[in-house]
Amino acid sequence: MEDLCAVPLLNLFSKPQHVQIIEEHPLNHWLEILFPTLLSPHKFLKKAFYYKADILLSYFIEQSFIQDYLQKGRVVAQSLGKGIDVSNVIALDGSGTLILNLTKDTYEQPGLSGKPAKIGPDRQ
Repeated sequence: MEDLCAVPLLNLFSKPQHVQIIEEHPLNHWLEILFPTLLSPHKFLKKAFYYKADILLSYFIEQSFIQDYLQKGRVVAQSLGKGIDVSNVIALDGSGTLILNLTKDTYEQPGLSGKPAKIGPDRQ
C-alpha cells in the first residue's frame, strides 16, 4: 500500500501570496517590454501609441478631462520619477481610478486621508 499525502483543500484553491499581491496592486496590470535583441526597436515603438506631457495633477479631475477621456474610453497614465518605492507616483488606471502613491512627507502636508502602503519604509 502506498503512502498517501493529505493536502488541505484550502491550499489547493488559494493563490500564492505573491500572486495575490500582484493582482491587487493597480500598477501591475499593464506591462511594456523592450527586448534588447530586437533587430529594429524603432519599428516596434512606431506601433506604440503614447504621449509624454507635463501637466498638473488637477487636470485629471477636471470635468472636461473626465468627459473627453475617461467616459469615452480607457486612459492609462503614470508619472515619471525615480520609482514607486522612493518618490511620489501618480497614476490613472484603465478604469478611471486616480492612484496617489506618496511619500510620508507629501502625504502629511495637505492632510489627506488614506491608508499606508505596504511598499517602502516611508510610504503612506
